[in-house]
Amino acid sequence: MSKILEWVKTNTQLNDGVNIDDLKPIIEENNPLNQLKTDDQKDAFVKANFLPQFNRAVDSAVKNHDTKFQNEKLPGLLEAERKKTLDEVNKPETAEQIEIRELKQWKEGQVRKNQLDERKRSMRDLATNLEADKVGLTAEIFEPFAIFGEEAEKTATALHAAVSNRFNELLEQEKQKLYGGKTPTGGDQEAAANQMKRSDWNQLSNKEKSAFALKGGELID
Repeated sequence: MSKILEWVKTNTQLNDGVNIDDLKPIIEENNPLNQLKTDDQKDAFVKANFLPQFNRAVDSAVKNHDTKFQNEKLPGLLEAERKKTLDEVNKPETAEQIEIRELKQWKEGQVRKNQLDERKRSMRDLATNLEADKVGLTAEIFEPFAIFGEEAEKTATALHAAVSNRFNELLEQEKQKLYGGKTPTGGDQEAAANQMKRSDWNQLSNKEKSAFALKGGELID
């Protein structure tokens, strides 16, 4: 109210004898808030007439702030964060860090090597236990299965089973061709011809071992 009266004093020319204070009751009488009886009515009037304008002003201020921030400050902040990240990633290692990293890599390599060597020994033992040489499979053939890790024994055993089945099928087919389903007979000389020492057997090629087995050969110690 005082601001309105001040504005009137400053911006209007009044005739002599007219008191500016006479305007005060007129303005107060026509003040819409004075027409309202209760606080609830006054609150409702303010919300209806001033709150929407206030909200629009706040929204506009926030939008202007966001726009200014995105255009002026955000690019700089993002660039600073990017540079910080690159500096961390490309930060050169100290001599101590290099030594620790190389030592860790060496230890991990030794663990892997020892594990592989142990699995290779296990594969050779497996070949012996399965008597894989009887079907033309040697310990050297079993050894590479070590690279399969925990699945090595399972994989090598499956191979041996498949080869053994096929070997027996071929052996049976050869017997049928030779003996026509009859049980082969022969003296001691024939039996001796079909026997071979294991040390001699180990000197044969895989092909020779298979041929010996197909004709019914027997290994002796």
